[in-house]
Amino acid sequence: LHLNEAPNFVGAPSTIAVAEADTLVVKFKVSDPESNTVEVTAAQTKDFIEFAVSSDTVSLVLKPDFGDKGVFIY
Repeated sequence: LHLNEAPNFVGAPSTIAVAEADTLVVKFKVSDPESNTVEVTAAQTKDFIEFAVSSDTVSLVLKPDFGDKGVFIY
């Protein structure tokens, strides 16, 4: 019996911390065990996070400003 396995996020950190007024770029790969096409979308967006997908690489650019303090789940 063949089961469809979930895609893998390779190299994705479990948590990300960035200080206000700093910039942090986070990149990780997405792969599918069956080599199916994977579509990645953001569950939510923030003004200070740029989200992009190119081929099999997800890029997040975080640029929080003063006033963006907090804990965010993305």
